[in-house]
Amino acid sequence: MRDGKGVCGFQTATVRFGGSNGGASAFADGIRFQVPRPAWDPERDDRPRLVGQEELVVAGVAASETLDDVVPRFSLVGPAGRGKSTLALAVAAALGRPAYVVHCNGEMEVGDLTISGVVSGDRIGYVASPLVAALLRPEAVVVLENFGEMPVLVQSKLLSLLDEHRVLTSEMLGVSLRAGRGLVVVFTMLECSARLLDEQVAQRTRPWFRMGPTPHDQMMRIVEERFAESRGVLEAFRVEYEKNPLSPREAVGAMRLGIQLWKAAGRPMDEAAVARIIRRAFAGMVGKGD
Repeated sequence: MRDGKGVCGFQTATVRFGGSNGGASAFADGIRFQVPRPAWDPERDDRPRLVGQEELVVAGVAASETLDDVVPRFSLVGPAGRGKSTLALAVAAALGRPAYVVHCNGEMEVGDLTISGVVSGDRIGYVASPLVAALLRPEAVVVLENFGEMPVLVQSKLLSLLDEHRVLTSEMLGVSLRAGRGLVVVFTMLECSARLLDEQVAQRTRPWFRMGPTPHDQMMRIVEERFAESRGVLEAFRVEYEKNPLSPREAVGAMRLGIQLWKAAGRPMDEAAVARIIRRAFAGMVGKGD
């Protein structure tokens, strides 16, 4: 466990990181609130597994450098399942900073970005968002996953954090939290939702780095590294993937399903039978049935 001083608008903000649940407690102006643990922590976790896209990691690290008074930020834009979130964690690992992930959706409210109240009996507890948790660290990366799905009103809440003010305000507690020099904000978005952003918001999410289709050789490296023990199924996967390319997420899911079907058969199979299982797994991942 370790203590740290949060960089924020409180008179005092002492944070105790660690504890049995790996999270933290923050005490600020007499108010205590729980802080979630990071999604990736350089002191606890192995580096994220990333095959290919090394040039985008380099670009993300370069965009994370503080060149002026605004918080460094960049966006990863591309189809679902391309590994945008994993790439964001890889950038955090390259920087050696903990990463917090905000899972954005269309039901979010402004309080979901800051500090929310939880009623238990006659007591009210306070829980910080992953974004606030990142603000309380001297250095951190916060990933706003599927940012384009967030309601416009909630997106606009971030404008004061991403301009020269570097401030996020919690209306519930009536306090402002100021970003330190070590904060980096990463947005992940689908191309279609990125195009629909309000222009003022879009400007504050740039630069945008686009993630295209995964090259065939990189896709096979991903699958081979994860399923090296299943050589018989791997060859059938290779043949089917050449005919029906999938995203990395879909491909790993198809391979995992294929192995499960293979093991469930409980008997030796010839190449044709294994190929049929893999075709069924591929069809299941793209929703086409058998």
